[in-house]
Amino acid sequence: MKLVGRMIEVLTQLQSLIDRVMECRPSGVAARSSIVEIAMKFIIRDSFICYTTFRREIVLVLDSLFQMPYKSCILAFGIYKKAALQANQLCEFYYWCKAMGLCGAYEYPFVDRIPQIQIQALETFLHGMWQLTDSSSSSSSSSASSNLTPQLTEDEGDKQIVVQKGNCREYRMGEI
Repeated sequence: MKLVGRMIEVLTQLQSLIDRVMECRPSGVAARSSIVEIAMKFIIRDSFICYTTFRREIVLVLDSLFQMPYKSCILAFGIYKKAALQANQLCEFYYWCKAMGLCGAYEYPFVDRIPQIQIQALETFLHGMWQLTDSSSSSSSSSASSNLTPQLTEDEGDKQIVVQKGNCREYRMGEI
């Protein structure tokens, strides 16, 4: 569990770095300065490393979500929820960078957009986990076992549609 705690800490730092990269977007005359363009290329390439590392690590954290303590689950959920917002902003930022001719189009990583339905599903899971933890602490095991029965939703029969625009992927639920 120490490894997961460390990964959560690193993910938070990576998100902060990605936010800072997006804040480096020059405006006005500075956007056309050759010195600023050169500096931006280095910053953007470093952001590629930050994002690909973030994407790899968040998958590992989410894979171990069932083994984590509740508090760590909440922290991981906060990171994942922020990643959903950040992915949209990062797509826009990378689109602007490509339009400005910063770095080659082939260098940009694919940015996976996280659909709202996944955020809601994870939130529902954590809410159920809290109820399970709360009911087990009050030693009512019968209510805890009723929380474990799967709930079927209308969305389960839907297929997942992957929409890709440039280097950004978006996952949507819908009928095919």
